[in-house]
Amino acid sequence: MPRILREIVRETILAQPDMDVVAELDASWSVPDCIDRYHPDVVVVGAESVKVGELGPELLRRCSSRALAVAPDGGESFLFELRPHQVPLGELSPEALLAAVRATPAGHSST
Repeated sequence: MPRILREIVRETILAQPDMDVVAELDASWSVPDCIDRYHPDVVVVGAESVKVGELGPELLRRCSSRALAVAPDGGESFLFELRPHQVPLGELSPEALLAAVRATPAGHSST
């Protein structure tokens, strides 16, 4: 994900009192290794960095069943869920980002 888009995503999340960024990956980390270490509720990845099958059921089970993939220009984003289920979100705005991160995963109670 381009640096400016990463900063927008990070700052949008950090501006929320009930959310935190637990890690940001560089080239030396893999998404599965990061999930195993930090156990995040949601993983946000650049769509261009997602390898075929990388957001499969095993990876999603590791991260409480949700991953948000964002296109390099922020013009498109997708929420992946364990069922497997993909929800097209369209252009990523701060509001769309927060709604996707806060959304109750399918099959889970919101209480």
